[in-house]
Amino acid sequence: GSGAGPEPHGILGTTGVNTVTNGAAGASLATTAYSNFFSAAQAILEDNAPMPTAAIMAPRSLVVLGALLDTTNQPRARPEMLRNMQFLATSQIPIDLTVTSSTDCSEIYVGDFTKMAFVLREAPSIQVASELFAANGQVGFVCHVRADVVLFYPKAFATVTGVRP
Repeated sequence: GSGAGPEPHGILGTTGVNTVTNGAAGASLATTAYSNFFSAAQAILEDNAPMPTAAIMAPRSLVVLGALLDTTNQPRARPEMLRNMQFLATSQIPIDLTVTSSTDCSEIYVGDFTKMAFVLREAPSIQVASELFAANGQVGFVCHVRADVVLFYPKAFATVTGVRP
């Protein structure tokens, strides 16, 4: 979320999280390859935080990394230092962010996710809204929850911005 009420702060909106940028207009993940992950790990380790355990990215980013080829046109192996890092994809990370003139940018979240918790500020509320849908023979639900992400150690995370395909 944006952090502005009523949206949660999330990782991006938490103060103290490291940032790795890809220049004024972003940079292609096909060109930068794994260098963003090394930059994020370095920023995290320089803050005396543990080595990142995972990177969360848009599916497009994960596929671009998986399609990288070496000089013999074979799939490029992930560097040894990054082998134990899980690469996870979610469609919840946008691929249409604007960075200067580039409108196809995304983000990658790198960190030790044991240093993060998802917290509920109150119990979820689920109510049946049958009146609104009764004319069509349907039943609707109205749900409400107040939740956020809490980083116990913000320096154990880095956000990579300006990630282009």
